[in-house]
Amino acid sequence: KYPVKNGAGQKFFFDSWGMPESYQSTGESQALFTFDDAKLRATFNAIAQLYGEENALKMVKIQPGILAFKKENFKQSLENFGEIFGVDEAKAMILR
Repeated sequence: KYPVKNGAGQKFFFDSWGMPESYQSTGESQALFTFDDAKLRATFNAIAQLYGEENALKMVKIQPGILAFKKENFKQSLENFGEIFGVDEAKAMILR
């Protein structure tokens, strides 16, 4: 009843609304929320390295969107919070 993708050659009347006439579509389309499995694994591993594997799993179960963050920022964020609150308090705060 509700098609997931625009079929080949099928074009809806509203596809060009709001677009300048000079706009050229590449014809490629992606889902709104695409993800790369390798990137997600690398991000999880970065979290696990800082907080431990069990805590990383808890964090991802509570908030799966955490895997969308840049893995490079986790360590620096923990260090910055650690300077203010102490490392153990910072970890406990983030785990909550």
